[in-house]
Amino acid sequence: MIRATRKGDHARLIEICRAAFPEEDLVPLLRDLLADDTILSLTTETRDGPVAHVILTPCAIDPAPREGQTPEALAPGEKRGAPAMLLGPVAVAPDHQGRGVGSKLIADALGRVATRPAKPPVLVLGDPNYYGRFGFTAEPNVAPPYALPEGWEPAWQSLSLSRQAVPKGTLRVPAIWLHEALWTE
Repeated sequence: MIRATRKGDHARLIEICRAAFPEEDLVPLLRDLLADDTILSLTTETRDGPVAHVILTPCAIDPAPREGQTPEALAPGEKRGAPAMLLGPVAVAPDHQGRGVGSKLIADALGRVATRPAKPPVLVLGDPNYYGRFGFTAEPNVAPPYALPEGWEPAWQSLSLSRQAVPKGTLRVPAIWLHEALWTE
């Protein structure tokens, strides 16, 4: 069953995140995101409780180029820039990986964003082979908040949920996402 995340899920979701990403410390990011009521947070639950989790964070695509600029945080409720969503983190408990749990969760989350009146594009920094199956493609026209390491360009991807092209510009994210290590390590 896929449902909205509840406060009582947070401890289990942190465990899942640690187990799914043992090489990365995403726990501080996850805690901050789970405390933000503007995000879309979904959980897959089985009889044993939560086994997977996905977050979509509201962002904006500013038309101004990023070149030489320090990333600026998106203020809560700010309307400047074209609306967009940032997908991640996505975590599936290791004993449930490879069963399509993550794919179903992502598809459900994208379906929920597609029902919004603005149908904002979704951006992700992740494996092109995995996210490509949902229709994500390399995104050369939207700069992430920080310059990506060389060779990571194919991992920066977008998906338009409408018939409109993803606008050109720079992705402006909430302050939660303004940690360079999230984009470069």
